[in-house]
Amino acid sequence: MAVSVSVRIKAVRKALGLSQRAFCKGIFLSHSFYAQIESGTRKANERIYELISTKYNVNREYIMLQIKQLLNVQKRGKKGENKDQKKV
Repeated sequence: MAVSVSVRIKAVRKALGLSQRAFCKGIFLSHSFYAQIESGTRKANERIYELISTKYNVNREYIMLQIKQLLNVQKRGKKGENKDQKKV
């Protein structure tokens, strides 16, 4: 099972030993907005990934890993479907 981006962001925050309020203050987000990202209600955007990466020295690729994995699975699925269709 893939780990969601919101879970990765939360893991980063906890690894740094920060509360939600302290973490979101460091990246200039309101607490309520950040809490929604962490709970999965809202999605983080490129700007937020960049802020987290820059402020907390976190590899941006780590945060976005699940997104890339999903894109790769979708691409492989489409290629596989085309191959299967040619064989029939």
